[in-house]
Amino acid sequence: MFIIPVGILFVIIFFVKTERYFAYHYTKGDCDGRGLFFYNKIYKEKNSIDYIFIGSSKTMNGINDSMMQRIINTKITTPINIYNAGYCRYGRNLNFIFLKEFLKNHSIKKVFFEVLPDEATNSHPMFPFIATSDEIISSANGFNPSIFSDTYNHFLMNLKYERCKFNLDYCDSIPVQQCKFGYNNIPQIADSKSLAKFIEIKTIEWNHYNSTIDKTAPDYKFSNYYLNEIKTICEKNNIELNFIYLSSYGNIIKTPAWKEEYEKMGKLIIAPDSIFLRKMYWKDNSHFNSYGADAFSKFLITQISP
Repeated sequence: MFIIPVGILFVIIFFVKTERYFAYHYTKGDCDGRGLFFYNKIYKEKNSIDYIFIGSSKTMNGINDSMMQRIINTKITTPINIYNAGYCRYGRNLNFIFLKEFLKNHSIKKVFFEVLPDEATNSHPMFPFIATSDEIISSANGFNPSIFSDTYNHFLMNLKYERCKFNLDYCDSIPVQQCKFGYNNIPQIADSKSLAKFIEIKTIEWNHYNSTIDKTAPDYKFSNYYLNEIKTICEKNNIELNFIYLSSYGNIIKTPAWKEEYEKMGKLIIAPDSIFLRKMYWKDNSHFNSYGADAFSKFLITQISP
């Protein structure tokens, strides 16, 4: 009989509507505290985004939103606002949640989602904290592989929130910092020998990469579910949907495995090899440095200008 009241208590706490500041603050130790920057941009700097870029640290380090905005606005009469909402690691479910969050207070006209050689099939580790309880339950429709751990982690966050409300736990408060742009500038240049070694290994490993991917595999139901959710919310809000292929150094895999699927949903942007092949453009084999980000961003301007 003890199990029943414990179960009821678990459900009650799981469905607590945690304040949004607390949820974003809960991720403060992740991705250099980027969650709090997003909170400020979503809830404090309202109506300040027209074009948004959503992806992983590859987007965060690879797209210079301030430079793009400055250059584009010199060529048009009605200025636009651009924001880089890249966040560390992969997880299509968090991409979708961030789009929903930013749409609460911003009239977004164009969204650009990062795509890789393959679709990630994992739940993002920060999903259970940024998502609401209803959004976590809904993720079961997409065969969320981490539905149980996501549910448990969301419960733990809500439990701490309730304990803080009644002064049963220590909860600090961090002033929300304003951050007009989201680009993360990294001047470091990768060691040329490590890049050469990367090419040597991956050229063999990734030979005929796309042909080895079974898109009908059960794992892909998860990413497909959220891609369709993204498409639906874009259509509902009259947002132009775009995908940007962010390859690794050398661009060994020339196109993403899901190229046809992306092109059915929106525009797919693929940069020329010349950007991916230049060694001085890389911080490591996966991320652009400031030189690469500037070059890649200048290319993007030719693709997205109003």
